[in-house]
Amino acid sequence: MHDGQNLFNPNTSFTGYDWKVDEVMSYLISKGYLQEVIVVGIFNSKSRLKEYNYFTSEGRKYSQFIIKELKSFIDENYRTKKTPENTAVLGSSLGGFISFQLFFNFPKTFGKAACMSNSFWVDDRRIFTFIENIKQKYEASKLYLDCGESETELITDNKEMCSLLTKLNILDTDNFYCSFFEGAAHSEFYWAKRLHIPLIFLFGTANGKSKYLYQ
Repeated sequence: MHDGQNLFNPNTSFTGYDWKVDEVMSYLISKGYLQEVIVVGIFNSKSRLKEYNYFTSEGRKYSQFIIKELKSFIDENYRTKKTPENTAVLGSSLGGFISFQLFFNFPKTFGKAACMSNSFWVDDRRIFTFIENIKQKYEASKLYLDCGESETELITDNKEMCSLLTKLNILDTDNFYCSFFEGAAHSEFYWAKRLHIPLIFLFGTANGKSKYLYQ
């Protein structure tokens, strides 16, 4: 997960309010709604705008750091399942944008992604042309995309991307989850409030999906 300083601790979070990743996951796992997973939070740097964009050289370097250095270290030192179907990338805003790019550029590494409140406006919406030119299918991969209805600068692009992906049929319909949340703004508070939904979609048990996704 990107923007790691915002995930677990309100004292390090940009807004003073964290995603409550540990609390949400502990609850879901204890109830049997979520598989046991490891979350690795990567702190951002002052170059966040460039590093969270694979179209830049900084973004490509950041991506290679995650794949070749960080993931390798985690797999060597922790009890992980290393395959793409067991590896996800997740973020919001620019973090959602780079997660989206990693998912489509490296399907042999990231078989799952949750992309929240995405900054698809970057580089004059160049990402739309990229998606339109995709030739391969991602039927075995799982992608979650969302945005808050109150995110006025982002909501139109996010809805357009959802429609485009649906139209192109790049993903299997059962593996593509797109949702928009009434009243939700662009902040850690709202991402924390709905974090359980992408987690359950990507790694949920049958009980978890029945409770949260198929009501």
